[in-house]
Amino acid sequence: MRIAVTRPAPQGEATARTLLAGGHQVILAPLMILATLPAHWPEAVDAVLATSANALRRLPDGKGPYAQPLFAVGEATATDRKSVV
Repeated sequence: MRIAVTRPAPQGEATARTLLAGGHQVILAPLMILATLPAHWPEAVDAVLATSANALRRLPDGKGPYAQPLFAVGEATATDRKSVV
């Protein structure tokens, strides 16, 4: 089966390797590029809402509201708290 993988790098490559190992043909076609942009965190926030684990991975070291509760849209995002804990 031919499968288009639209995830950004490096997750797309990891997904492609898994699919290739399963005997599939893979077309890598990332639909977005992940980049860290300058951001300013307000002094007081009550919680963090994350729609993607990639967002948490992109927090600059030492930045962001680390102690606040994290609300995540999916289990993978909720468990990938490398940049938040």
